[in-house]
Amino acid sequence: MIILPLHKQWTGDEEEAVETIGDAWRDVNQMVLRCAPCSVAVFVDRGFGSGSEEVLEPTTTQKRIGVLFTGGANDREALAFGGRMAEPQPNRVTLVRLLVRDENEIGTVGRQEQDQNEAAVSQFRQRWDGNIQYEEKVVSNVEEGVLAVGQTQEYELLVVGNGMSRSTMVAEHNHNKHAELGPIGNILASSDDGITASVLVIQQYTANDNEATG
Repeated sequence: MIILPLHKQWTGDEEEAVETIGDAWRDVNQMVLRCAPCSVAVFVDRGFGSGSEEVLEPTTTQKRIGVLFTGGANDREALAFGGRMAEPQPNRVTLVRLLVRDENEIGTVGRQEQDQNEAAVSQFRQRWDGNIQYEEKVVSNVEEGVLAVGQTQEYELLVVGNGMSRSTMVAEHNHNKHAELGPIGNILASSDDGITASVLVIQQYTANDNEATG
């Protein structure tokens, strides 16, 4: 997996405390997302470590990590990555699954996709039993659930899928200003909603189409 830093850096909790590395770096990120022969993650660093390289490094300090799961191929890839972060103790990894009450949103997910989501969650819980915590939250819509998790400030890092196929499920938030983060990543990366966790947004590689959906 390739981990790329977002072209913006957060130096505080307010919108004005954001520094832009440069639009050229954003162009590089988008090119890698389109062309990389593997899965790619974009890292929004709000002080999780010394940079994107520390996301995978073993640590002796407990990190509070949340894996946010709404379903789809990219979320399943995020789930697999979350397992890698659960393995090196003493990280505290929590899988937070959002279950949506809105029948209009539920109806957009096919039976095969639902089965794949259920299998991924079940396998994750079985494999990492004892190493991870699991929570289910029933929400009215995806945006409400994502904001609620982000605003708890329980996590230093939130791992999410790019979620491009769920763009119709998420109300337009900040005009989806960073396309490389997807709709859910954009919500979590906003400085307007009191979210202070770093964010890792994962896009799954598919052999037929680098612009994976999920």
